[in-house]
Order: sequence, then C-alpha cells, then structure tokens
Amino acid sequence: CIYATILETFLSVHNDGINYSSGVHLEYVNKVQWIDGCDLMKKGSFVMLQHVSDVHIAHEVFKRMDGQRHVQEDEDDDGIISFSTFCRHVKEEEIASNTALGKLLAGTF
Repeated sequence: CIYATILETFLSVHNDGINYSSGVHLEYVNKVQWIDGCDLMKKGSFVMLQHVSDVHIAHEVFKRMDGQRHVQEDEDDDGIISFSTFCRHVKEEEIASNTALGKLLAGTF
C-alpha cells in the first residue's frame, strides 16, 4: 500500500497523468516533467515533497535524486529519475525525519 502511494505520486508528475496506455516510459520522469509537476508534488504526503514550494526547490530535489544520467531513456541527457530512485529517496527522507512512515519503512515501528 505504501509503495502504491509512492507510485501514484511518481506517476502524477507525468504530463499525461496516470495514463498507462500512453506509450510514455512510466518508469522514468525527466526534469521537465518533474519541474512541471511541482504543484502536484506539494500536495503529496511525503516529507521530501512537502518542501517543494517552488520551481527552484523542485530543481534542487531533482538534482539530488538524478543518478541515472547515462541510461538509454535519457534522450536529451538532461537527467531522469527512475521509480526505484524516487522510492529510495522518499524512504531515506522519511526515515531521517523520524516520521511514523519512516519508522515503518525502517522496521522500527
């Protein structure tokens, strides 16, 4: 259930929203999609996203997560984030912030 919520948040930043038939690489979000989805992210319940109050902060969060620079799907070499990278960062931020979700994800709840 937790990862379904993370997936829903991740997919919400795609330009076409959650549209599984669009042919878009749904396992990756590029920088343009991430920045364009800034307003949607603020509505998220995860600590990492609650601080995304403007485009500049969204860009900084993207840069922290962007570890997929040289994958084939990154056609413009502008950076992309995979779903697994997004999950890892959400988990790390929740644990570091000692939230109830972080405790659950760390196995200390």
